[in-house]
Amino acid sequence: MISTEGGLIMAARRADKLILGAFFVWSVILSVAYTHAAAQAPGQENTEAIPTPGAAEKVESVVPTAEGTNAEDANIVTEQCGENGCTFEGVPLCSPPGRYWVRGDWMMWWTSGENLPPLVTTSPKGTSQDQAGVLGPGFTETATTSILFGNSTVNTDGRPGVRITFGGWLDSCHRWGLEADWLTLGGNSNYFYRVSDGNLILALPYYDLQRNAQWHQLQAYPDLITGSVDVIGNDYFESVGMTLRYNLCCSSCGCGDGCAEPCDGGCGAECCDPCCISYCRTDLLMGYRHYLLGDNLAMGQDTYYVPIDSRFQSTDTFNTRNEFNGMEIGLNTELRRGRWSLGLLAKMALGENHETATLLGTTTINNGKETITYPEGIYVTGTNSGVHVLDQFAVIPQFGAEIGYQLTCHVRTFVGYNIIYWGSVMRAGDQIDLNMDQRNWAPVQPDGLPYPQYLGRQTNLWAQGVNVGAEVRF
Repeated sequence: MISTEGGLIMAARRADKLILGAFFVWSVILSVAYTHAAAQAPGQENTEAIPTPGAAEKVESVVPTAEGTNAEDANIVTEQCGENGCTFEGVPLCSPPGRYWVRGDWMMWWTSGENLPPLVTTSPKGTSQDQAGVLGPGFTETATTSILFGNSTVNTDGRPGVRITFGGWLDSCHRWGLEADWLTLGGNSNYFYRVSDGNLILALPYYDLQRNAQWHQLQAYPDLITGSVDVIGNDYFESVGMTLRYNLCCSSCGCGDGCAEPCDGGCGAECCDPCCISYCRTDLLMGYRHYLLGDNLAMGQDTYYVPIDSRFQSTDTFNTRNEFNGMEIGLNTELRRGRWSLGLLAKMALGENHETATLLGTTTINNGKETITYPEGIYVTGTNSGVHVLDQFAVIPQFGAEIGYQLTCHVRTFVGYNIIYWGSVMRAGDQIDLNMDQRNWAPVQPDGLPYPQYLGRQTNLWAQGVNVGAEVRF
């Protein structure tokens, strides 16, 4: 176990890393912003003030003529940056109308799930006591033993989720923007429970290092043992981010007459009919990203030994927590033609992956005279219990695509797909060691081998799915 003082020291060190990381990310962002602001003021001396985001700017652009002439034949006109972006005769040229936006996504996502070893076995009634519930080499089923629970991947079912995003443009020309987002997936869970008066044989399979062979811990056996086994597990996934957007390039066709009928006319004369806006823009994304993946797995056994009138109750818990904090960089491209839009996203987060595994076990023995509780379970004993921590660098990419449809001048609906890949995470089921020495069970005996062990296994996680939602700009 990590002491309270040691835990505080580790927390302080980790906080220092996060503060330094956040300071570095925002230093980069502010440096880029300063450089761009200086570049937008040609002909000015360095001693002059840098225009702040949101101030009115004037830029020059070529507006296509009715004949579709190019820059050499078209007149150069001055655009005025208003509240709805760079406009020509009231037409937003390279972004939808509105200075701010709020969007909500309802999601149905799937994850790669969690692997479990064989945890509960059974055998037909009449199987000898030394063979009941015993698996074959490599923990495989035999002619007399089948697996009731485990040896499978769980939590792979689709789960609903929510993502909320809000942001705004920092300048009137919609070049610089800032947005924040929060994503959460509904927790997935699995549950197993069996109780037996002895007629249904129940056993916990493992490899006995004293016997050097596959063996079992009987939980129910005819005329000798009655008991129950329950296993419950769940996981959860969350993400929070803050992103600075900068428009790298934009190609605009302005307003055309490609819609049969106008959209909602309530947006006022200052904004263009959204049916008639056509552009393609690519934005650079820079910011901060936090991911959180948690796993919890608990196993409980309640066993009554009839011949000796004693009851054993044990609990083993495996909890893993993966926290990522780092900077994120990527590109977002939006292609818009009239009411319809297509968005493409590619980004990756780089930073520290903080992985924690907490293993705890207890056993309570009641022999009819006294009740004693020990800090050892079956799968978790003094050889592997405690808090285990690993910090390492990680890269987490994300890709997405989205199709949108403009309902009104301020409201757009969309449907999309996203996938996230996390290359190194700890899952609770991967930390279960089925190599055991009974001498480490309660009450502990001397000279036991150091098993079960803490495995520290890592795997990958992918999370993918579809989303539908709406966006409001104002």
